[in-house]
Amino acid sequence: MTERARPATGFLRLLFLSGLALAGLAIIGTIAWHHFQDARVIARTLEQAGPWLAAWRASLFIVLIGTWPRWVAWLAHRYGWPDAQRRHILAQRWRVAAWLIVIELLLVQNVAGRFINALVP
Repeated sequence: MTERARPATGFLRLLFLSGLALAGLAIIGTIAWHHFQDARVIARTLEQAGPWLAAWRASLFIVLIGTWPRWVAWLAHRYGWPDAQRRHILAQRWRVAAWLIVIELLLVQNVAGRFINALVP
């Protein structure tokens, strides 16, 4: 008897709810932190933590790209993806990496904002 492919809705629901819970905790934590400390202290602390946060983001990026084939193989096996879909998702590895770099540069490192500020005296 063949096993039917399971839909990915359970995994996607778990991923969505985990992200939502993490965002909620971050918002609540930020509000609580701002309530107990001065804005200048918070800004100084975040500035000091900047290199550590950058290293954390870089390590997550490296782990994601480095383990991409394992994740795709596991998901393909778990949800019964056809071979063509598995190959397509494997091929998206460097596209995802490029977009993560773009997001890091534009939003986190503020390259666009610095460029615009350099143009406007």
